[in-house]
Amino acid sequence: MQQILSMILRIIMGRAINHGINHGVGYMARRGKDPATMTAEEKATAATAKTTARRARQAMRMARRLGR
Repeated sequence: MQQILSMILRIIMGRAINHGINHGVGYMARRGKDPATMTAEEKATAATAKTTARRARQAMRMARRLGR
């Protein structure tokens, strides 16, 4: 029973941490501003920062796979 509970808890915590990280990256990309009040230039900059962060996460995953 403990093994099943710990497996479920690990899955839930992993998803919660991933959600928090993604939310934080989005917040930092738009520098804490509300998207409704941002100019078109600020939105483009935020989108670029978000894609850069996504590519960095992909690169980290690839590096971990190669390091195995």
